[in-house]
Amino acid sequence: MPLSFQESTTQADSHAHFPNTHWSKLVTAGGPASTEARQALNELCQIYWHPVYALIRRSGYESHAAKDLTQDFVLHLLETDFLKKADRNIGKFRSFLRASLKNFLEDQRRKNGAVKRGGSVQKVSIDEAQAEERYDTLPIQEPDPTRIFDRAWALTVIEKVKAELKEDYARRDRPSVYEALVPFLVGESNPDQYAELAARLQMTRENLQSVLSRLRREFGGCLRKVIGQTVNDPAEIDEEIRYLLSALSAGPEATRPAG
Repeated sequence: MPLSFQESTTQADSHAHFPNTHWSKLVTAGGPASTEARQALNELCQIYWHPVYALIRRSGYESHAAKDLTQDFVLHLLETDFLKKADRNIGKFRSFLRASLKNFLEDQRRKNGAVKRGGSVQKVSIDEAQAEERYDTLPIQEPDPTRIFDRAWALTVIEKVKAELKEDYARRDRPSVYEALVPFLVGESNPDQYAELAARLQMTRENLQSVLSRLRREFGGCLRKVIGQTVNDPAEIDEEIRYLLSALSAGPEATRPAG
């Protein structure tokens, strides 16, 4: 059966500890005045720039302008005491970033162009060709920039989780095991493939199934950790997992043609 976010949640350790880092640290700090808070915000923006880019593109901007506006938006967040103007009951970084971006774009339209910034803050590094390649995987028939943003966010979360797992398996000197089994995380598990795959990995079929189950549990735990860095309260993690699953499964499935 395909791995779902719900499955990964139930398989994860329900007593896992989520340290007070990233978005929760920013909310606690009350704004980016401290070096620690600014660094946390910068790290989050470096990870989640593509949903920002996707929303800007779907709002009618061409690729080069979207790249510039994405960088300007991140610099705007880093340079302003944004949390003092935010809802004090703010929870998810995703919701805050999306709302802030919409306000930013309205301001840019009123100003008829963004003011270039820089200073001492680090710009988000954007490869425009890569950004467009990722954008082209999003549904072409979905006109709502908000839904595009959330779908891009969900895909970014999955990419980050897979990257962390890949790095972990490399540290354990098992990169081939990860590469062989990762398709089974989000795709259909075909038992008929187990025998051939087990032979290729020099395992028994039973051992292969055990290793796959462990990878799925690790995926679930890593997913909770990654999402835990974007919510203010660990109690919101399960709700966010369910929402991102719905964002991935909802809407038209047609994507933009290559090129």
